[in-house]
Amino acid sequence: MYSTLAEFKEYLWIADSSQDSELTMYLNSAYELLNKLLEVDTFNEWVKTENVKLITESNFWEVYNIYLKNKPVQEIQEINWVNYTWDYLITNWRKVSFADRTFLYKLNNYWMISVKYKYWYSSIPSDLKLMEMMLASGMYQNKWYEWISSYKLWDEQITFGWKDKESADNLYFSFKYLYDKWKNFNLPN
Repeated sequence: MYSTLAEFKEYLWIADSSQDSELTMYLNSAYELLNKLLEVDTFNEWVKTENVKLITESNFWEVYNIYLKNKPVQEIQEINWVNYTWDYLITNWRKVSFADRTFLYKLNNYWMISVKYKYWYSSIPSDLKLMEMMLASGMYQNKWYEWISSYKLWDEQITFGWKDKESADNLYFSFKYLYDKWKNFNLPN
C-alpha cells in the first residue's frame, strides 16, 4: 500500500477502529488496481530482474537503450547476470542509455538481455497516495449503493444515481488528471 490506514481513515473522516480490516482490504485492492492501471509492479522499493530488448540507435557514438517496465529506476545492478558498474544515463524514469561499447557490443546480437535493477521512491509522492485513496474510497462508498440503476412497478418509477452528479464528475476528472500524469509512456515493441 502507498497510503497508511490512518491516512485513509482521515481521508474518509472515520475516527473509530471498527472498520479497520475492511478499510485495509479496500486499500490493498486499490493498490493492486492502481498498479495495474499505471502498468507497474509497484512504486515501493524493489529489485527486479527483467528481460528487455536492447535497442541500438544509429548515431556517431552508437548508444544502446533499454526501456524498463517499472519506475523510477535508481540503479542498474546486473546485465546478463554480470555485475554492471559502468556509466549509464536514466531519463524519463525508465529509459536507460548505455555508451559502453566494449561490454554492450557483445550483447548486440541478443534479442533480449536480462537486467537486474533497483527502483523506488524513498517516500511515495502524495498524488500517488491520493489516487490510491480515491480508488479505495470509491470501493468503500459503493458498498452503500444498490447496483440496480432503476425500477418500475405499475405507476411508480425510481431511478438511482449519484446524489450530486457534479461531485461525481469532479472526482472522476480529478482522478483522470492525476492518472494522466503518472500513466506510463508507451514502451517500444
